[in-house]
Amino acid sequence: MQRFISSGKMFRFENLEELSSFFDLDLNELKKTINEYEQGLSNQKDKFEKDLSKSKNSGINKAPFYAMKAMPSLSYTPGGIFIDTNMKFYLLKIISLLKIFTL
Repeated sequence: MQRFISSGKMFRFENLEELSSFFDLDLNELKKTINEYEQGLSNQKDKFEKDLSKSKNSGINKAPFYAMKAMPSLSYTPGGIFIDTNMKFYLLKIISLLKIFTL
């Protein structure tokens, strides 16, 4: 985490007002979303039925708050699977081999 902070990719905020202002988020929606998450932790299950029983000490209820922007990007494993921004995967080596055999 410290590397993200020192590189300027992650930011520290003393309150939710600072965080929402910095990222241009609606403060009420942010608080509502955090409240839903906290409720899910209490119920050990979120609104999507994800099991949160092992999510100990992961509440978003006291400062400081750390946040960063995340966005989709192309991702791949060298020599293996290539994934686009829609999470479609492509097996580059197999496709290349198939092209050779279809010539």
